[in-house]
Formats: sequence, C-alpha cells, structure tokens
Amino acid sequence: MSAMLDPGEIADAIRCDGYVVVRDLIAPRDLREIREQLAPWLQGRHYGRNDFEGLRSERVYALLAKAPAIAKIVEHPTVLAVLDRLLRPHYRLSACLAIQVHPGETAQGWHTDDGYVALPRPREMVGVSTIWAFDDFTDENGATEVIPGSHRWGDGDVPAADDARAVQVVMPAGSAVRHHAAVLRAVGAPDREHGARSAARRGAQLLRARPGAGRLRHPRAVHRLRRRRAPEAAAALGERAHSM
Repeated sequence: MSAMLDPGEIADAIRCDGYVVVRDLIAPRDLREIREQLAPWLQGRHYGRNDFEGLRSERVYALLAKAPAIAKIVEHPTVLAVLDRLLRPHYRLSACLAIQVHPGETAQGWHTDDGYVALPRPREMVGVSTIWAFDDFTDENGATEVIPGSHRWGDGDVPAADDARAVQVVMPAGSAVRHHAAVLRAVGAPDREHGARSAARRGAQLLRARPGAGRLRHPRAVHRLRRRRAPEAAAALGERAHSM
C-alpha cells in the first residue's frame, strides 16, 4: 500500500484485517539518520534472554534516550492520525525498541501484543503496534508474519505452527506494518545460506500505543525532545498529564 493512504483508510484496514502495510513511510534521509544513531547500540552485545526474545536477536530499549531521531517516527503525523481514529484520547507510548535479527535465529511462535489484558477474546482494541523496517523485510531474512483477521478470533481459536492463513510482511526499508494489538503475529527464521548481510534485519521498531498505559517517562529523553521541539513524542512519554 502507498504511504499516501488517508489515515482513515489505514484505520479501516486495521479494523477489518487486523494489519496494513504502508510503504515508504519515512524519507531516505530520516532513515539514514536513524540507522546511524542506532548503529552503536547494535553491535552484537544485547541478545535476547530466551528463545522467545531470540538468542540470536539483539534488543535495545529506551530508544528515545539513545537515538533522538527516533522521535521522527514516534510523532509521525500519519502514525498519530491513525491512532487518533483507533484509540481513546491520551494514549501513551508503551514500548519503543529496536530488534536486529541475525542468521541462525529460530522462528518465533505466534503471539499478540495485548497479552497483558485479562479479557476474553475477541476484545476491544486496547493497543496498536507499528513495526518499522530499517532494512528490507524479505522472505530470506525472516520477515514478520501475521494472520489476517485473527484479532476477531475467540479464546478457543488456536493457530497451527505453520498456519496456512499466515501472510509474510515483505516490504522495503522505510516502510511500516501497523497492526491491531490482538492480531496474531510471529517472526520467521532467517535463511542461514544468505549470510549476515542479507539475513540480518536491523531496527524493527515496535511502537505500541495503548490508552491508560503506565508512563515510560525518561527525564533525559524528555529533556532532549523538548530541546529538539518534538512535543508529540514528549507527550507520548507522559510529558503532559491528562485525566483519563
């Protein structure tokens, strides 16, 4: 899908299918700046703690404090316009991390991003996630997979490990997949034969916004955002207090 899609169309696609791919959502110049700022933190030192996180996947958190250019995607006008249509007012950024998948990683099992909610499925939308591709997402490097429509499944609906309904999210760098927090998703296993360069998927940004989330306020990050005049990103961290 085109980055020029109206936010209302993107929101409708998420309600209907549970996800949507928006291609070329950030400019190449912004993409380069983000990758340059993330590079010192993605040096093979911060691998996952278990098989689900990925023993061959690097994970770096608190990105607004480490790579201030991330504010450009946190407060991206299209991203915020879609959230305004899907969530109640005063939503918060509840996760902001970079993931770099290396060759030799195993496939990740099916899961949702709203597993913290103790309500039966299907349930009200409580969050929206955005996964940003900082390198091309391909069949060979373990692109994200989703099961369309699974956000409407009940508690008794269980996917197969190799579910035929799954769709692999192949997209070029600078694109994003936006999805309902209740949609089932997973990460494929990179192809060992393609080596580190083509198999590594750097900087998949998961930006999850949900109403009523605990504030992830980081004083240094908020100060930098205020200085850079990034008010929407500062607000997402809880810089402005609101009554719910």
